[in-house]
Amino acid sequence: MTKKWMVSILTLTALIMLSGTVFASSSLKISINGVHVQLPNEAKLEDGQLLVPIRWITENLGATLNWSETESSITIKTANQIQIDRFMDVKRFTTARKLVELWLQGVRTRSGSLQYATLSPQLQQATFKTFENQYWGTGGSSPWIENVVIRSEEKVKDDLVRFVVEYDLASSNWHWSGGRKEITVERIQSSPYEEWQITSIHAKSNEYEIFTPSETVDDTEVTTTSPQANGSVNLTDDEAKAILNRLIPKAVDLYGMFNGSDSFKVDKAKTIPGEEGYAQVIDENFKSVADLKKAVEDVFTIDCAQKIFYSRYLTPDKDRPLYKDYEGKLYVDKNNGGHGWATEFLIDTAKLKGQKDHAAEIELDTTVLDDPGDKLTISIVYVNDKWLLASRLD
Repeated sequence: MTKKWMVSILTLTALIMLSGTVFASSSLKISINGVHVQLPNEAKLEDGQLLVPIRWITENLGATLNWSETESSITIKTANQIQIDRFMDVKRFTTARKLVELWLQGVRTRSGSLQYATLSPQLQQATFKTFENQYWGTGGSSPWIENVVIRSEEKVKDDLVRFVVEYDLASSNWHWSGGRKEITVERIQSSPYEEWQITSIHAKSNEYEIFTPSETVDDTEVTTTSPQANGSVNLTDDEAKAILNRLIPKAVDLYGMFNGSDSFKVDKAKTIPGEEGYAQVIDENFKSVADLKKAVEDVFTIDCAQKIFYSRYLTPDKDRPLYKDYEGKLYVDKNNGGHGWATEFLIDTAKLKGQKDHAAEIELDTTVLDDPGDKLTISIVYVNDKWLLASRLD
């Protein structure tokens, strides 16, 4: 069966109705996406409308056309859809974990097409218009995500795996920790292949992040599975590095706070009566010894904090604790000396030495005053939904 399929370009109708001689004189100019195109020989003017073969217009728009004689149907795919179809191949020969990593890569690079390719057909259908309206880009120039860690991987059943991802947000002038997403991946028969597909993404709400179209944002904590329950933390070297990138800079700052008295601005005019040398700390984030302990216990385990900091610098019955409370204010002993930190931790060299249950050991190189230092082994443990240092840095 042979048919000549024509399409009416309604936007040109008014122009053609003004003068039929315009088309007849071949002076009509058509521009598609800024490129002038020549009308095909089959084009004709009929009842004030310009008719051209549908294949001509689709191909000039960068689309493809397929005609099914048996079904008497035409299928048109736009350039965007062709690109998306090619992206779909990423799901065919991958694992559940690698699919999550691919989605995260799409978030990092703000590629909506890459994110979309990892989703199940149901999620794709629900998010297509939003992705399209955003021109297949997500997020903004800032903030961006960094220090991404796949914190847990729970095999719910053979064809369903649930991942919990933790990450930080950053911009050019600030940094925030505490991002969390729960990603469910299922193995689904998608003709003619069986492939892993992301079926849901639940994100913990925060005021800073621009979430992607495929995420459901929850105001409460994302439901997670603890590594203690799973019996294994299952970290990779890259994830271990991301954990150290979050913990070590904070730990170095804490060593500075307790190694001397110059970490805070103070008001020397405000002192503790009868205790010469103490001055009031002027800092919105540190107004009491309890605030100091909170900062320490966000980085170190309590046992480690007690051995490194509390027993040496905060014990009330010592002659001169470095910090002490007085009348609801925090004071520091300005007579305490201290020295700078000469060690640099080369986190890019970090490698896992071993891991068991909810703990891991990581080895990395150091430098001391820019000279090669000894290798350092750091212990980390997972406690109350976060990774903490369980060993000293010095």
